[in-house]
Amino acid sequence: MGYSEKLCRLCGVSFNIGRRRLRSEPAWMGWECTGDGKVVGCQLGKGRDPDTCVDDGDSDDEQDGMIDNHVSGSGDVCEDMYGVDIGLSNAEVEEFLEGEDDEDYQYEESDREEILEFESDDGFLDAEELDQMDIDPGAEDDTFHIFKHAILSLPEPGTEKKGPTPKHNCFRGIGYNGKHITAEEMRGCNTAQCLLSKFHHSATTKAPDDQDFERESSFCLSGLCGQVCSRDCGGEEFVPDRHGVANAFVDSWSIDNRETAVPFHPTCFDIFSRLSRKRFGYINVEALGNWIFDPDNCTNGDDVDHVSSDPNVQLSSHQFWDHRDGCEYLSANPLIIPRLAPILQAAIEEAENFNPQNGAFAIAGYEGAGDVFSSLPLELRLQTLSYLGSSDIANLRLASRTFRQLPILLWRDLLMKEMPYLWEVWSDDLPFIWATVQFEDVVKHEKEEEEVRMWRDRAEAIIRDKLPEIVGAWRTDLDEFLSQVDNNFLEKGRTDALKKIVTGLPVRNTNWYKVYTGITRNWKDLKGLHNRRRIWEDIGAIVEKLV
Repeated sequence: MGYSEKLCRLCGVSFNIGRRRLRSEPAWMGWECTGDGKVVGCQLGKGRDPDTCVDDGDSDDEQDGMIDNHVSGSGDVCEDMYGVDIGLSNAEVEEFLEGEDDEDYQYEESDREEILEFESDDGFLDAEELDQMDIDPGAEDDTFHIFKHAILSLPEPGTEKKGPTPKHNCFRGIGYNGKHITAEEMRGCNTAQCLLSKFHHSATTKAPDDQDFERESSFCLSGLCGQVCSRDCGGEEFVPDRHGVANAFVDSWSIDNRETAVPFHPTCFDIFSRLSRKRFGYINVEALGNWIFDPDNCTNGDDVDHVSSDPNVQLSSHQFWDHRDGCEYLSANPLIIPRLAPILQAAIEEAENFNPQNGAFAIAGYEGAGDVFSSLPLELRLQTLSYLGSSDIANLRLASRTFRQLPILLWRDLLMKEMPYLWEVWSDDLPFIWATVQFEDVVKHEKEEEEVRMWRDRAEAIIRDKLPEIVGAWRTDLDEFLSQVDNNFLEKGRTDALKKIVTGLPVRNTNWYKVYTGITRNWKDLKGLHNRRRIWEDIGAIVEKLV
């Protein structure tokens, strides 16, 4: 079979995504895209060599000198990109660069145009363009131009032609360029959790940390997996071993076999949970499990691998995930978005006299003739606006003085209509608890738990041998002491995550105009929100199939 990546069953993106760190960044901020040790030149945890870093300068060279640093023109042995002697001659390296040694191996390439992430101000009108418009609404203030620039709908991904895609191997496309996306933005992109059939995994017992939707369902969730391996090797392990399942056969293709553990990003399950509550009133994991394991949905690999409607996912999904420039948002965390929280927090007003019914603009008074809309009562004017999108409202403000001043609360309606995925506007639900804890913290917790268990067994053996009469009292005292220790690492992880996000904006104390304009102006820097929009639409289509 050869190397073959498994994809998130909910969003269609690979778990094998890497990042090429900047030279100025610490080693842990860079990691390789494959970590199973099965591919020549790819070894777990070795993507730390400084020579594989991206320069902090302005150069955007696709390879950044990486291949030239590997294949030396002299000498018989090539050192791989991770600073590890891989014991290959130059001829062998050249053979590897031509393709995998599997005789049936074929590179998957596409001649379609690349559809890249929006990185310009297309779709917005600036002041110069406004000046060229044959419209004279009268005296205007600076705020008016800002409003026109920011109120238009969010841009769709742009398009850009590039040369043919290089062949896929571990030397090319090791990870996304660190200049284009931070390690913090990519938090959790390699972490997987799986949906399990309780019956087929003998996991019918209830776990102490079961979520409400797990207790009555015939499906449950596994622990976390920090490295999803290639299909030709497997070996994924779950931490912790929830419901007694420490490992399983993991694949996004369930092949009509409920013994398969189907992987997804915990953050994607968070989005499914929100959409499910919105559609059904509860987290309908039973319907999700039945849909995933339905033979009509799980035996067709094309359906599984094309669960996302985003063309960039299809362009990136090959034997090796293609880390294309402009597609970094596909790896961004859609829940914990570093640059979103400051925008939302800045829009919360503390002043007692603030009222969202107030006008959004500071417009000088105008004494002059009105227009046909000025005779309408305020209720009808607002009802008229409810049928319009942001660009139409902007044009209406140009055409009519009656609509030059608009209430702040109007932008909440626009946010809910144009950005339904911005749940901070309409919900204060806490995030899915497994989406807030990091895999490394779970592993650390499990290691500490094991150390405590080993110490307890050794100590009890000594006391039983030397002072058997106090064993019972010692055990009681120790249990009481340990019960007082805050050992709920899941809640601690969520508490830490809540410091980085906004769970809900107060309706009466939020300047919704600031929220809208803050997001539209900074859209290209909100890669996690861009990814959230994509996942929201893709999982929304899945939820509709569960009805």
